[in-house]
Amino acid sequence: MKRPPASRSSRAPVPGVKRTAIAVLCAAFFGCAEARPRLDVPAVRIELEADTVDVGAAIRGRVVATDASGIVYVSVEACSDSLRRRTRYDTFAVDSITLDFDLDLGAPVAPGRLIEVRALVIDDQLFTVEVVDTVFVRGSSIPDSRPICRAVSARR
Repeated sequence: MKRPPASRSSRAPVPGVKRTAIAVLCAAFFGCAEARPRLDVPAVRIELEADTVDVGAAIRGRVVATDASGIVYVSVEACSDSLRRRTRYDTFAVDSITLDFDLDLGAPVAPGRLIEVRALVIDDQLFTVEVVDTVFVRGSSIPDSRPICRAVSARR
């Protein structure tokens, strides 16, 4: 049995109409899509004035951080098993920052100890970067091998 020819409504769309529909959909999609900020991780470094300090002296230096999306938090911490000194700086959406720090050790750190200096930077996309350096307390030629900081936070 032979079928009658199909009506125009059941045939494939006319090529010009198909191109127009695709163009309208693309324009709607790209017109509504916002430019998304690029995902980037802050670049952070600690610049210590010296890698050794005297008992009771201060650890001086600076933290330099850059990030294209903006830095919202910077903290610097010096810690050993008997010491924890911190300075922090909150800011909003700066691309780079240089934070000078002067962490006074006071008397509790014994000679021969290593002190960790940690810089923590968070950007506005909540990427977190921590950089660690060490300073030796003069007064003994052999560093103590006990853990420097007992409470070390785990980041994922």
